[in-house]
Amino acid sequence: MEDKIPLDANHSMIVKFNSKNNRGCTSAQDKLRQFEQDAPSCSAGAKQTKAFLDGPVDSAFVGREDILLEIDKKLEQAASQEHSRVALVGQGGIGKSQIAIEYAYRLRESAPQTWVFWVHASDAARFKLAYTNIAAKIELPNRVDPKADILRLVYNCRLGIVSLTSYV
Repeated sequence: MEDKIPLDANHSMIVKFNSKNNRGCTSAQDKLRQFEQDAPSCSAGAKQTKAFLDGPVDSAFVGREDILLEIDKKLEQAASQEHSRVALVGQGGIGKSQIAIEYAYRLRESAPQTWVFWVHASDAARFKLAYTNIAAKIELPNRVDPKADILRLVYNCRLGIVSLTSYV
């Protein structure tokens, strides 16, 4: 979510106010209060389980710790970016999906505030359906509006969503 507040200041002074009554300070406070009021509409489903995955955790999953640690490392390095991505690539049947599912379940345990979804992206229709389901699961407002851009709605509601994409 982004909202611009015009302030008469350069970049280094933009968050420095000489008093609580400063016009820039009150504008910023008002906008923060508005964000706080709007937050429940973006996180209405926050009390629900936050992982929606295709497969159950594999109790026999062993090894691959090096890959799981590398995923963590890559995502931590990219944490300052608005969006970060890690791709598991390789021949079919070597365990990419199992690694992704294992990582997702571990992430859910270590960072329960993070939403985890499995997005099938074999074609545009399945991709949009997956995002429609995400919007429903997290109860995004306007999701039932026929004019709503579901992809944009989910994208704009940054709840720490992790999408695990499966290309078939």
